[in-house]
Amino acid sequence: MTNELSAISELEEEQAYEIMDIQEVREIDNLTEEKGPDQSEQNAMNEVKIRIELEGLEQVQYNEGTKNDYFHRKNNTNILEVIRNKISTVEKTGSFKLYINQVIKEYKSDAKYNPVQGFIIKWFKTRMDSNDEISFITREYYNKSNDSIKSLARHLKVLEQLPILRKYHDNLTTMSIRDEESVSVADLMERNKYTEQLVLEFVKEYYARFNKIRMMPESEWQKYLLYLAGIIKYDAGAQLICYGLLGLNLQEETHQGLEGFNKEKEEVNLSMNLLKRMISIKSKYNKNIYLLEDKRMFSKLVKEYPDQSFIFIGGELTAICLILLNHLKKDHQLYYSGQYSPEGIIKAQELKNIYTDKLKWFSYNSKSYKDNMTLTKISEKRFKILSGIRDIELIKITQEMRRLKREAGQMYITEGFELPNQI
Repeated sequence: MTNELSAISELEEEQAYEIMDIQEVREIDNLTEEKGPDQSEQNAMNEVKIRIELEGLEQVQYNEGTKNDYFHRKNNTNILEVIRNKISTVEKTGSFKLYINQVIKEYKSDAKYNPVQGFIIKWFKTRMDSNDEISFITREYYNKSNDSIKSLARHLKVLEQLPILRKYHDNLTTMSIRDEESVSVADLMERNKYTEQLVLEFVKEYYARFNKIRMMPESEWQKYLLYLAGIIKYDAGAQLICYGLLGLNLQEETHQGLEGFNKEKEEVNLSMNLLKRMISIKSKYNKNIYLLEDKRMFSKLVKEYPDQSFIFIGGELTAICLILLNHLKKDHQLYYSGQYSPEGIIKAQELKNIYTDKLKWFSYNSKSYKDNMTLTKISEKRFKILSGIRDIELIKITQEMRRLKREAGQMYITEGFELPNQI
């Protein structure tokens, strides 16, 4: 469906095909032949030492022969949490490699080979051979849980359901994220923290070519990457205050909730859960969408311009903000008026980097900055983050800001705040 809320833009989808050559994964077929370790590996298996340099922890040793753990620590630090979060080095031995091969064999045993499965196996083996450990897998190995191999294989199986991998094998049975009766990847991630961690690690590596957006919290960046992969997780706290938006639900019918707010000329809190159940969102009035950083200015403009569409995006960039704007940019022109602070300039530049000519400024320039300065000083330390500013108007604002060393804000603008002409 062409109007469906898309997880990946056309450019992103084209780039995604270049991540790995699916045909190469057929070399994996012989990967899981169980071969016993040589003598040197056997010696290494007898006693594996994990050294962790942490405050309050001197040394952790694991003895394979007796399967006993010896923990020497200065306090009662939860050792499992320490291992999960801050393992610095793990000596990989033949037994660990054999364990990983057993997991792969178990993963392959319950299904006929397909390119997606090979894709996942190649990623998993490459990742396990690297120095970048997935902590819960290392912990499961050292805990020697009886069900750890089957459990990890089940986690790998979930990766097959990722929408970004469906393109590689049309006949693969998948769990539709739009089918209310099926179990989605997002649901499985909610049920098991290890499934969530493995999916996230895979998605982060899949989109490793994307640089993290500055001024965006790590948790929001992770949600955004999951969205690019076709997963919209339920997040009760993720909301945007909007005005003048219409939407089509999964049945291709007008969303009556949004329509009701429009009839009453009221603002609405657009949630991630609501966004997930839409296939199309647009402005009720025209092709313009106005983005505001200050809530009071947002409310003021809604009253003054009741026949326009507005979104309040104040604060740090969030996943739900980018998800909504990614969809609106297809058929709308975005207009943004940002905050006059070093952090606000960085946020504005990041938005410009993402939406390029689809994002324009309104009432956001050096003159407006000088006319609406406050007494709040900007420290030299805050100016240090102002790197990578390329937009001409933002450069002008930055130059004046460095010279005057004062903040300004939308909340102080009482006159001259006009919307651009309608398109």
